[in-house]
Amino acid sequence: MSDRGVETIESLVEKLDLTEVVFYQVAATLREEEAPSEIPDGGHKTDYGFRTRHVGNEFGVRFRVDITAPQGEVVVDLACEYASDEPLRIPRDVAFEFVNNVALMQAFPFWREAVLTLTTRVFREPILLKVFMRGELAFPLDGEGPDISDGAAKAAAQEG
Repeated sequence: MSDRGVETIESLVEKLDLTEVVFYQVAATLREEEAPSEIPDGGHKTDYGFRTRHVGNEFGVRFRVDITAPQGEVVVDLACEYASDEPLRIPRDVAFEFVNNVALMQAFPFWREAVLTLTTRVFREPILLKVFMRGELAFPLDGEGPDISDGAAKAAAQEG
């Protein structure tokens, strides 16, 4: 079977099925010392990151959120794993459109629940990740070349 190219986000969505959501790290650490000065009073600093993996008929998008709050630190690192019936060639722009418009929307509820549960248990008060409007949290297409399998990027949005 030869590699089949996809040209649009619609054709990629038709060919890929979400096969699993894998958690790589779910952690919260309660701070014993005074909070760092870069944290706004009553708020928290949130950084989002991602990377992709594409081999044959498998496509994975791994997302990470790091939160620094007055009470401590939180990390949730998870991946949405997809598979197709046949190997695919995915152009970078289509892959990034999939990351931002499909995979992110599928991963976000898992992120949100994990952060809420962890912070409620460890900090004794919840941090609820805000709901984003489409495009408000987006991962940029940057770098050269077609291989994004080992790439990493920070999200364009930060939450405070």
